[in-house]
Amino acid sequence: MTVIRKKMPEHNLLPFFLVYKDTKEAQQELPNHLHDWHEIIYIHQGNGTFYISPEFYEVNAGNLLVVPANTVHFTSPNASKLITSTALFFKPELVTKFQFFNDLAYTKLFQSNEEDQSNFLYTFSAKHSIELEHQLSNLNEENIEMGSDYKQAVILQLHLFLIDIHRYSVPNTKNENLNQTPWIQEAIQFIDSNLVRSLSLEILAKRAAVSSSHFSRVFKFHIGMNINEFIRMKRISLAKKLLSEESDTIEAIARNSGFTSMPHFFRTFKKYTKLTPREFRKKQ
Repeated sequence: MTVIRKKMPEHNLLPFFLVYKDTKEAQQELPNHLHDWHEIIYIHQGNGTFYISPEFYEVNAGNLLVVPANTVHFTSPNASKLITSTALFFKPELVTKFQFFNDLAYTKLFQSNEEDQSNFLYTFSAKHSIELEHQLSNLNEENIEMGSDYKQAVILQLHLFLIDIHRYSVPNTKNENLNQTPWIQEAIQFIDSNLVRSLSLEILAKRAAVSSSHFSRVFKFHIGMNINEFIRMKRISLAKKLLSEESDTIEAIARNSGFTSMPHFFRTFKKYTKLTPREFRKKQ
């Protein structure tokens, strides 16, 4: 499985940044990736599927996800109900270094529980969802204005936000629907490892020992897109990575991303990125 390590932006004042109420198309989402900062994602609207290793989570408006540092994850939004979310990114030291007391309970939000891996998705009452959204709005304003005592204000607001997550949230139990269809996870892992090979609904359904129609219906229900769209998105994500990091010819990168036809590669790449492969490479 190919995993991208995302580089986080350096900030002169504080290792923290916030992406407020952002809406992304499926093709804009990164494939399997990780970073050495903690991430918190609050879902304002829309729905889809999140993978936070090793579990899949179906999310809706009002849900909150915690992604500990160096944890592989990716998002598959529902194409008809795109996710609008706010994401907080910060170095773990902002939680551990600035503890005001010992043994703070909310630091366990970022600890993986080997007996129960499904502790990264949280829900809240309507009242507490409103409070959390208000805190995110305050953090966003502070992050934009960067007034006096900016560092202290952000750190204090961040800790208060974490306290309220821990205090008012209810961790979801394991997602029964996805656990009852483990072949979805296996299919995604197989796709990631075999993007250069011929992949089709029939091949994947046969591997999962289910009918093509059943595979297609269940896959789209959980992932939010059909299997062919998912494979194209994965191949274009790989091509973007290779164009950014490798010096191979565009033809070689197309082959190494699973495209056997150059016209098809160019059409698909431009559809997803609004750029030709050459234009994309020049921008990197």
